[in-house]
Formats: sequence, structure tokens, C-alpha cells
Amino acid sequence: LWCADAHADLVLPALQNSLRNLKLDYLDLYLIHHPVSLKPGKLVNEIPKDHILPMDYKSVWAAMEECQTLGFTRAIGVSNFSCKKLQELMATAKIPP
Repeated sequence: LWCADAHADLVLPALQNSLRNLKLDYLDLYLIHHPVSLKPGKLVNEIPKDHILPMDYKSVWAAMEECQTLGFTRAIGVSNFSCKKLQELMATAKIPP
């Protein structure tokens, strides 16, 4: 899950778009790439600082859990999270990363 899609309402559409592009029915693993969100929009080479937003871990993770529940991914996880951010996420996660 790229940072520009790290918003609760964009998680499922982003996954469905990836599945369509890859011509797959599901992914084995779907990861949150970074523990930040970006303003939604086109990808650019340089990201302006005002486009970097704090991530609402709880709602984004709940959307990731929904993707797994719906069968679009077999497992969900995170990358580039510090131990502290991972602990914060695990405190509310129904499905641990």
C-alpha cells in the first residue's frame, strides 16, 4: 500500500486496482509501505513536505483487515515501521501484522 493510498477509504480500491493490473484474484501478502500518509494524487519524484501527513493507523489497519476478510489478500503486514509504531498498531489490531 503506497503512502498516497494510506487512507481508510482508499485501501480497498488501491488493492483492487493492483489486482486488476496484475490480473490476479488475490495477493499472498499486502503491506503498508511506510508509516505515513501522503495527500492522495499522482506520484511525483519529489514529495513536497506539505504532502506528508500523519497516518491514522487504526483506520488504515482496519481497512487492511477488511481486505483480508474479503479474501483479496491472504496476509497483511507493515514495512518500515519503528518498534514504537508497530506496538501502537498492535494495541488496536484484530489481525496482528
